[in-house]
This record gives sequence, C-alpha cells and structure tokens, in this order.
Amino acid sequence: MGKEGWIVKQASSKNAVHTAAKIIGIVSAIFCIVGILESVISACLWGLSLVDWKEERYVIKRLSAESNIRGGEEDYIFWRGNQITLYTLETGETTKYNLESTEAAGRSGLIIGTKLYSVVNRTIRRFDLERQTDEEILSEEDIGSMYGLTAIPDELSVILTRTKKNWLLTIDGYEGEANYYICPIDGNMKTDCVEVNTLFPQEDRTGREQVVLYRGIRIRRYYDAEKEEYCMIEIGEKGDRPKVFKSERNDIETIRVGGELVSLGYQRGDRSYCVEGDSEEQKIGCLQASEFDFSVIQPDKIMAENGEIIGLVQLVKGYHTESWDPPQHELRYDVIFHLNPKTGESGILYSPWKKSTRIIGYQEDMIYLLRNFKIYRRAVESEEEKQITELPKDTYYKFDWQGDYLIVINQDGIYGAYKVR
Repeated sequence: MGKEGWIVKQASSKNAVHTAAKIIGIVSAIFCIVGILESVISACLWGLSLVDWKEERYVIKRLSAESNIRGGEEDYIFWRGNQITLYTLETGETTKYNLESTEAAGRSGLIIGTKLYSVVNRTIRRFDLERQTDEEILSEEDIGSMYGLTAIPDELSVILTRTKKNWLLTIDGYEGEANYYICPIDGNMKTDCVEVNTLFPQEDRTGREQVVLYRGIRIRRYYDAEKEEYCMIEIGEKGDRPKVFKSERNDIETIRVGGELVSLGYQRGDRSYCVEGDSEEQKIGCLQASEFDFSVIQPDKIMAENGEIIGLVQLVKGYHTESWDPPQHELRYDVIFHLNPKTGESGILYSPWKKSTRIIGYQEDMIYLLRNFKIYRRAVESEEEKQITELPKDTYYKFDWQGDYLIVINQDGIYGAYKVR
C-alpha cells in the first residue's frame, strides 16, 4: 500500500472515531435531559397529589362503633374548645352550644342528651346546654359520706365514666383499694349509687374469685389477705361485644373475647397479650417483625368479633415519631390484624402496604379505606372495592363511628355522617 493510501485510511478512521464520540455525547445529553424532565414531572405530580405533605393528618378516633359506648344514640357529640355540637345522624342537622361565657366554660365531661356531667373540684355537676343552667348533683360531703369521712383529703380523686345504661363512679386515692359505685343513667346519684362490694350476696375471704351481675355489668373480685381488703378483678359490660371499664392492671387494655378476659399491652413496642388465668404473656405472632417496633396497639382501635380480636396498628418510621395517629409524613402504612387468644393464631387481615391508602374503619368483615380523598369499602376476603363518597381535598380529617354511621370531621367541624349498614 502506498503512503498516500495509508494517510487517507488513517484520516477516515479518525473521522469515524470523532463521529462516534459525537453520537455518544448526544445520546448522553438526551438521557440527561430526560432525567431532568422526569424529575421535574415527578415533582409536579407530587405537588399536585398532596396539599401539604408535612401538615397532613388523618385521625382514626375509633376502629368501629363497637368501641363507642354511646352505641346507636340519635345524636353524635362533637367537642372543640368551648363549643359543643350535637349532630343528628339521620337528618344531618346540627345544634351548637357555646360554653365560653357560662359557668361550664373550660369543663370536660360526659354528655347525656343535652346535659353535660363533669367532675369539678371533687363534686359532680350537671350543666343544661339548652337552658344554660348549672347545678351540683353530688357534693364533696356526699362523696365523703360514701367513705364515712367528714372531711375530704386532698389526695382523693373522683372519676366519672359510663356504660350505655349506667354511671360508673370511681373514688380513689384514700387508704387502699378504690371504691366503685354504679348508678342508673336516669337515676339520682345521691340516692341510687350502689357500692359494688355490697352487691355480693356473701363474704368470701378464702381468696377465691366471686362474680356478680348487676344491671348488665359483670363485677369480679377476690379477697387479698395481705391487704385485708377486697380487690376488683373486673368491672365490665355483659354482652356480645362488651367494654371493660376496670381491670387489675392499668398499663394494659382489657377486652372480653368469647368469654375470656384478654389483656393487651399498649406501650410502644409491646405486641403481647395475656389470657386471664395464664401465668405468662404470649406474643402476637403477626406483629413481631422489627417494622412494628415503634408502633402501639391503641385501646380505641381494637374490638372483639367472633371469638377474635380485630385491631388496627399504624406503623411509624422511628422511635422519635408520634405513634398515636401520626401525621402522614411520619406514617409508613396501616395494618389490620386478627388474633385468636385461645389458639394464639394471628395474621394480617389487610394492609395497603403504603401510606397513600388509609384504613379508617372496620365493621362486620368490611374494611373502610381513604384514598385520594375518596372513601371505599371492601370485604376482607375480596379485592373488589366500592366507593361510598368523595371528600373535598384537605390537610386534616378525623373519622369516628357511632351506631350504623361513619362520622367525618374536618377542620371546621362535622362534615357529614354516612350510613354504612
């Protein structure tokens, strides 16, 4: 080959390499531009899909109506600050009462009809929301006489709770075991309160358990020879899905399931349970993965159904995040689990495995979901979902249950009630 031919061939090779380098550079630039566009588009879609990610909070007050002792009453009561709203479930009508300028301003308590019952300085007071009148229905002297005291010690505390048909009055903090009193909702607290120990027909100081039923309430006690007093094991409603109001331990949530009293730990990271009569706690098998370490079993998010415990757990990102109804940016996802306390069998009934779908309720094998501000219903054993309603886009909603209704609350108050069964 001549020198000229070699030079021409070398030049052609250099041109080919130069051209290839140009093509590679152009392709790389295209990929770079595509990547940038993809990031911009994703950011835009992210912004469109969320109102304000760090501010979003969707609170599930109760998992189901079974954990709401008000049951099927006609009115739902919503309390915010000094304003009380009575929402009529069937008609959607609201009646608002402002306590700001009344004697009841700043009080908390329980509402029956249009009456607010509160513990105020160890007295029981009743405020009529309609008439705006206030009255004392149980004085310090009345409470002192229940203990046989002429003066009330500072350490004495008074707690008022209720079942569907009864008041439960607890007087605690003075010389040993608390005293418990039951009074009909429509009764007179001064004359109709009954101390639970007086309901047992006979004394039994052997230490064996005694049980008595009174007005639909199961009361269980035993005699502690060392303390020389009776100790309450349980005060709870009798029925298919009863609520337990008093149990021996305060650091657990107690629920009656299929005739058994079952205690669940509700401290962070505690995923155990104990059936009454067993000496050891058992682990809830389906909740033992490390991803559950920072979450809690919340008392109002468990219920009993067909001999099993159904519960909602909200998985959070770490120890320093809120574990009770966390904001969206701290949530990983929701899980509904089931536990048979007799056999120990447990499992995950359902989880969306992402935080963009929230579990907001459970009723009779039906799971209720919130996704993209739409509420859906789906059966446990089905993937088919049915839309119930659509909500306006907002950074805050609270969901609650009463009777046959799902209650939706936003930042302005009660948004609506939806009959689901």
